[in-house]
Amino acid sequence: MLPPGHPDPKWMREAIRIANESRERGDYAFGAVLVRDGKILTASGNKVITYRDPTGHAELNCLRKAAMREGHRHLKPGAILYTTHAPCPMCLGACVWIKVSGLVYGAYQRDIAAWGKEHAGPTYTWRSVSVEPEEMYRQFLWEAHPDLEIVGGFLADECRALFHD
Repeated sequence: MLPPGHPDPKWMREAIRIANESRERGDYAFGAVLVRDGKILTASGNKVITYRDPTGHAELNCLRKAAMREGHRHLKPGAILYTTHAPCPMCLGACVWIKVSGLVYGAYQRDIAAWGKEHAGPTYTWRSVSVEPEEMYRQFLWEAHPDLEIVGGFLADECRALFHD
């Protein structure tokens, strides 16, 4: 699936481009791209604000489209999800349930939490979790999909910059 330690930067940069589009439209700057056999299956930005949907995360939007397109709740083997930020428990669970073969993410949960603490205020809230996806996977989801490959911190500086632009 993923060449060990060698995800493709062009797919993460596409996810970054989509994250920037999300920001321009007034949403959070998160982006996701689902790739198989060197082609994009689906892509999406965050739509939590624009759709007023707390489940409108970039990863879930991308996976929902893929399930509809493939006509099944499980993906065929070989699909790799690139996402600009470490997926939350909900999105990581969706990766397991739909049987994504690989997950590549940029910024870590600790990056998301640090940004939230710096920018939190009386009118601004930001939620994050303190557990990275690899640990969540090992603790809660491994038995459901033991073949999922996870690569974190890929192009992390470029993904972290999405918070600060």
